[in-house]
Amino acid sequence: MQWSYQQLRHRLMGADLWPQGRMSRLACYLAGLAVALFALEKLLTLFSLALGEHLSGWVSFLTFMASVVFFVLAFRWIKRRILWRLRNRLIVTYVFIGVIPAVLLVAMGLITLYGLGGQFAVFVVTSEFDAQLRTTISPDTLRAGTVFNVIPAAAEAQLDVRRLPNETREEVIARLRSTINDELIEIVPLAGHHMPATEPSGLATSLYRTMEMVLRKAHPKPVIVPYMQRGSTDASWLRQRGIAVYGPPIFLRDEEENRAHAVDERITPASFDRGVQLLNQIVTSVATRGMPL
Repeated sequence: MQWSYQQLRHRLMGADLWPQGRMSRLACYLAGLAVALFALEKLLTLFSLALGEHLSGWVSFLTFMASVVFFVLAFRWIKRRILWRLRNRLIVTYVFIGVIPAVLLVAMGLITLYGLGGQFAVFVVTSEFDAQLRTTISPDTLRAGTVFNVIPAAAEAQLDVRRLPNETREEVIARLRSTINDELIEIVPLAGHHMPATEPSGLATSLYRTMEMVLRKAHPKPVIVPYMQRGSTDASWLRQRGIAVYGPPIFLRDEEENRAHAVDERITPASFDRGVQLLNQIVTSVATRGMPL
């Protein structure tokens, strides 16, 4: 596509690149003169004339002057392009004064909530693991004096202890006495039956393999791993007699409800029917094989 002089001039003027002021013309004259002297210098040098060596200084000087003038013009052009009108500046100022602080406060609040949520999640997970990996103790009742402004002669605290399955009662009491390290404090176990310490049931029994097979068929993508329940059951008494005991998750509660030990603790009829079917499949499979548990 061929461009005429008028079209080129119109395009450059539209882009604010056509030299219109005195300084713009001076810059173009200096640049043109430097280019012309540079070409003359190279031509004289080509013919081995000594006159060409004297033009190099003028070429450098004119090039430097043209560069300075072009730098000034470029600065002015960038300034006109970047700087906005006074109205736009005021709008931006109001945005930074009124909107940006509110946005920053909201962002800080969201970041704080995110951090607190993460800390709470870590606390919940850590508490769950702590109750499964070590013996837990919680004070249930505290009793001392009954009269105001009188120092009681004795004080009593009742502790609820949930031992690990393979830890004995004597081991827990010995660790408490070692931790308290006070001869005036007496530790007395409550009367009654105490669950024996037993090792967990093995994972290679026919009962476990049968439960694993039934649960794999019941769920599309099961991941079956051993899991210790935090609550206490009668399993330790049976394990003490050499009977393998497991607690497969066949009677499930609704994930959105937590009614354990509540007055309205319940499961849905569908979950109950499903659990009965799974339990029947497990018992039937073990019984028909005739293998020891």
